[in-house]
Amino acid sequence: MKTKITLAMVLITAFIIRSNGQWANVPITETRGLTTVSFSGNNGIIGGDNGLIMHSTDGGLTWSDSIYYSYDPIKTSAFSSPTTAAMGSSGHFYTSSNSGADFTFHSGPSGAGTYQAMAFTSATHGYAIDDYCGVAVTNDGGQSWTQGPKPCSAYPTMNDMSWPTATNGYVCGTNGNVFKTGDGGATWSSITPPSGNIGYFAIQFIDSNIGFISGHSGNGQDTLVFQKTIDGGATWIDLHHNLIAGGVPGLVAIHSFSFINQNLGYLLMSNKIFKTTDGGSNWALDYTSTDDAQYGFNKILATPGLVIAVGAHGVIARLEGANTGMKEMKEVRELTVYPNPSSNNITLGSFLVESKNAFLEITDMAGRIVRAERISSNDVDISQLSQGLYLGKLINNNGSSSTFKFVKQ
Repeated sequence: MKTKITLAMVLITAFIIRSNGQWANVPITETRGLTTVSFSGNNGIIGGDNGLIMHSTDGGLTWSDSIYYSYDPIKTSAFSSPTTAAMGSSGHFYTSSNSGADFTFHSGPSGAGTYQAMAFTSATHGYAIDDYCGVAVTNDGGQSWTQGPKPCSAYPTMNDMSWPTATNGYVCGTNGNVFKTGDGGATWSSITPPSGNIGYFAIQFIDSNIGFISGHSGNGQDTLVFQKTIDGGATWIDLHHNLIAGGVPGLVAIHSFSFINQNLGYLLMSNKIFKTTDGGSNWALDYTSTDDAQYGFNKILATPGLVIAVGAHGVIARLEGANTGMKEMKEVRELTVYPNPSSNNITLGSFLVESKNAFLEITDMAGRIVRAERISSNDVDISQLSQGLYLGKLINNNGSSSTFKFVKQ
């Protein structure tokens, strides 16, 4: 079973997309809804309604049907290596060892629901969350799955997961449920953002500290929910007014967003794509789909070289290369530190720290984080650090960052 785009359409589309480097819809003959997309280099996979699985080997310029045996809706996907990919469906999985050209069936743990999100932390180790709050774990690249400890005691629907490191993971779902693990899923703890009646749809952590979450609230005039944390989920910053100022309606829900780094990100709203270059402080409309404009996008994936969104009725929009916005990001400012070297205290010059609105991270030359905390002053006590060279980073309330170096005597 193969869906092929005609040669003429392929050539025309390739010319348009390659020549102007702007957003463009990719024409395919498929009309089923598309719900998930993943890439590793130029290899891509898309999953959708009624068991639809497609693959691309040219960065999403053209798509072909994959060989598979299912009619279940495909809800989630991920690459564990450039050639190994997995799809999650209703209680089971599909894996491919040839970049998505064909997939084989694998059962999930007994009693599992529909898998909503998936992530790999290595070529072999991965996780998937279902709508019963069950976490499936694989240690062989998706060939077999076992049931891991559940984050929830009840059965709220879980919608998304994010693993910024091999040990730190986050899941989110209905009824305001957000859970965090710091030990690779062995134990989970609840995170409660400062909002009440909320359903969360998407979560992404850039690293162990900086993360974003979106959803929908049943209370108030503005039901849009979009929040940010710079301390690993201990506290959250409300950014939904920032989205509204950028043109996102207040009475919508953001089901999908994707950040390339802590500053550059994209999100979906109906058939529109919005972009931020400063960590969510400001947003602007970046693209409106004109191909089947009555159908909205469902999922967006942003990487340094490619941004791609998929949606209802087979809609695919694509942006590649430098135009993804990497060059638009503000340069990271380097701070002056004095005295330097120092044995007890350093002062961060030319940086105004508002009360508890900056996050400090200090790493040693081996890359280990030796200090991570909110600060309320430009003065930093380093007396407890060992002698040596250290790298520091300050993250503002709006997500902008500054770096510095110092020597502890």
